[in-house]
This record gives sequence, structure tokens and C-alpha cells, in this order.
Amino acid sequence: MQGELSPFVRAAWQQEILEIGDAQREAEERKRTFWWIMAILAATIFEGALRKWLLAPQYRPIAYVAKDVIAICFMFTHPIPRRFRSVCRTRVLFAAVGVVLLFPLIKGLGEAPSAAILKYKNAVVWPLVGLHIAAWVDGQMLARIARVLVPLSVAMALLGVLQYESAPSAFVNHYAWSTLESSDAAITFGGAAGVRATGTFSFIAGMSTYAVVVFNFLLWRLLTAPDPREKNYAIVGMVAAVVCGLTTGSRIVVVSAGLATALTLVASRNFRTLIRLTLVAVVGGAFLWLTASSGFFGAFVGRWQTAGDNLTDRITGVGLAGDYRQLLSDSPFGGGLGSATDLAHQLGGGAAGFDHPITNLVVEGGFLGIMGLGLTVLGALSLLGDGLTSRSTNFRLGTYAVALVALYTLVNLPWGDHVAAALNWSVIGFWFSSHPGFQADATAALWDGDLRG
Repeated sequence: MQGELSPFVRAAWQQEILEIGDAQREAEERKRTFWWIMAILAATIFEGALRKWLLAPQYRPIAYVAKDVIAICFMFTHPIPRRFRSVCRTRVLFAAVGVVLLFPLIKGLGEAPSAAILKYKNAVVWPLVGLHIAAWVDGQMLARIARVLVPLSVAMALLGVLQYESAPSAFVNHYAWSTLESSDAAITFGGAAGVRATGTFSFIAGMSTYAVVVFNFLLWRLLTAPDPREKNYAIVGMVAAVVCGLTTGSRIVVVSAGLATALTLVASRNFRTLIRLTLVAVVGGAFLWLTASSGFFGAFVGRWQTAGDNLTDRITGVGLAGDYRQLLSDSPFGGGLGSATDLAHQLGGGAAGFDHPITNLVVEGGFLGIMGLGLTVLGALSLLGDGLTSRSTNFRLGTYAVALVALYTLVNLPWGDHVAAALNWSVIGFWFSSHPGFQADATAALWDGDLRG
């Protein structure tokens, strides 16, 4: 019959229709995944704002647990595909942490249930969330995430300056709890200097963690993103992140950002990289010079010089740790997760705590706590090993720019800070998504451009 399609042409058209349908479904899946990631980040970043400024006290726990609930739902709706499970092999180690810490968790539920659950999910749930994020994020989503974080960081920096300039009792300087008085030295730069900013977070530590995570993530994007406009955009975000960090008065921000920059520069050995980082320094220096009248930069330098403690001790824990042998002798299995927290003490129980998170881990978990931390360290070393030995420039540079600082922070300050756990494991997921093992049907160069196979 004239005009009838041959079987070959009909089959080709059917195949093309199927491919179009697959592409549309993939685009919809990417869109849904992106909004899941945005929900996790939003629940983490704006939790403090909801608790400080918007919600009545009886509703504040909803904001506190929102990010954890969303993250757990994300894991169930986005399981790691079978073909990627070998890449995410460290999930076995983090699952083992959950088994090891079951007894300290059960014991801690009798002392301070919320604190015990907090530490357990920081140790177990968030590392797994990071791996699930890595299995579902691609280069296109990373570019979109960067485009969201830059204006958000600019707004956060402006809020930080406003908080610095405002009185400790001002509305913008409210906290999510009432245990700190407005005269408390911990929340000011000292003397007549301003207030240490918290941004949209519950306390200073959340804002400083945000500054480090965003700076290091955008540093990685600056060096690896294929779009020149995104590189320029990243510079703006990095400067904003530095301002966020300076307004908190937290010295670890400068140390972490400087270390990540130096390591990345050495690893890249690229003249263009030096030029780009120099441009960031020039733009940042110009901004600080133009805003010098606000005084937060001078206040930060003054606090660094007069803090009265040893920064090296605070970073490494040397000089702050307790006598592990004595602690283990007194309580081989610890007092239970969360038993060394302020919450446990407020409830009339708990064990004596230390100004050293790893010592508190020993107090709470004993030998099992040490074993759990050891498994976490093995997981971190496995992730770093993949990055440091990879032939992918994108993945390897991300190891220096993002992963080293994030993983060291998580190991050195284990399980106590819920915001730090969420932000650091999220950014580790972003970095690990560039692992060549996820690119089953595409080359690393294509992935860098915008494609996940």
C-alpha cells in the first residue's frame, strides 16, 4: 500500500518516542530531586529563624526536627540505585555505627531522650543521607544549588552586619532559648564592640558552619564549573560567606577557609586558579575596606588577639581532652548518649561534661562510643581515599576544597551539633556526587558540563 511505513522506519519512530518519554521522566525526576534538596537545606538554614522569631515556644520542636524528618523521607523516596551501591560502600560502615551505638542510645534515653536521639541521628542518619544525596545529584543540580546559595549568602551577610550593629537585646539578636543573657561575653566581641551574629541560625556555631560550608563549596564550583558566569557568581558568594564568618567572630571560619584554599591551590597547580583566587581576595579586601566603618572586621581581629585561649587547642583538642583511661575505668560503657549535655544536667541527671567533644563521647559511650567513632573515621578515610586517588580533576579538587575540612570537622567534633551534621554531610554529598563511579553512561567531562549518566 502506497504511503505505508516500512517496519524499519516504524521501529525507529517508536524508539524515538520512547527516548523522548524517558528524557521527560528523567527531567521530572531531576526536578523533584532538586526540590527535595532545597527542602533539606531550607529546613536546616531557617530552623533558627523559625524558632527565634516566628514560632511560639510550643511549636519550636517542629522546626527543630523538620530537617531530620525531610532527610529521612528523602532516603526512603530516593534509595541508592543498585548500580551505585559499590560506590557508596561506606554506607555499611555508617550502618555499623548505628548497631554499635544502640546500647548507648538505649541507656541515654533514660537520661535525656531528646539529646540521645539527637546524637544518634547525627552519627548514623546524616552520613547515610549524604550518600543518598550523592547518588541522586548531578552537575546540573550543583549549578542550580550554587545559584540559590549565592543570593542567600549575600542576604545572610547583610543580616549578620545588622546583627553586629544592633544591641544584644534587639529583636534580630534573639536566640532560640533564654539561657543566655544579653550581657553574656560569649555573644559579644567584648567591650563596646558589637554582637556576634547568628544569622538565621539558633546560635553562633550554626552561622559559622554555614560560612565555611558555603565558602568551600563555592570555591570548588569556582574552579570546576564550566560556565564563566557561574564562576563570577561564585566569587560574590565566597565574599558574602567570608562576611558571614567574620560577623560571627568565630576564628575557625578563617582557619577552615584558608586551609581549604591553600590545599586546593597546591593540588591544582594551575596559574588560572591562582588568578581566580587572587580575584576573590581582591574583591573581598575591597569590600572589607569599604565597610571598615561598620567595625566588624576590626572587632574580629581584636577578638582573635584577646580571646584568651589557644586556637590550636580548640582545633585539635590538645590540652582540652580528659583522662580517657580513667573515664573508661570508671564507666566502660559510658553514661548513655546525651548524658554529658547541658540538657541532661537541666533535667537533674547526666555525667560531668568536658569542653572537648571526643572526651564527651567517651563519657557517654565508653568503649562503644570509641568504636563508633573509629568506624566513622574509617568511613571518612574511605571517602577521602576515593577522592585523593581519583583521575577526575573535578572530584579530586573537591576533595581538597570541600571534603577534607568537612570530614575533619565531623570527626573532631563528633555528633553533638545537629546543624553542623546536616550542613557538612549535605556538602559532602554534593562533592561525592562527582565520583566517576556515578557516571555509568557518561564521561567525567560531560558530567562537569551538566550530564549525569
